Amino acid sequence: MTSLSAELDEVAVYARITKACREAGGQRAFAERAGCSEQMVSLVLNARRPASDRILKAAGLKRVVKFIEVSAT
Repeated sequence: MTSLSAELDEVAVYARITKACREAGGQRAFAERAGCSEQMVSLVLNARRPASDRILKAAGLKRVVKFIEVSAT
């Protein structure tokens, strides 16, 4: 059984990706590890594209979609 971790907001996700890039030695090295282009990493970090599953995985993250019920008004 998988344990759930804390939810992160978008700011925290961008911070984690930025940290992962720094730890990898830069955006190019991180992109190689993630299996995507350096340009894609840059677009994500500049909020021009959503983070792909590959980028999230390389940063130690996973996208989880959540739905909630709302009452009719």
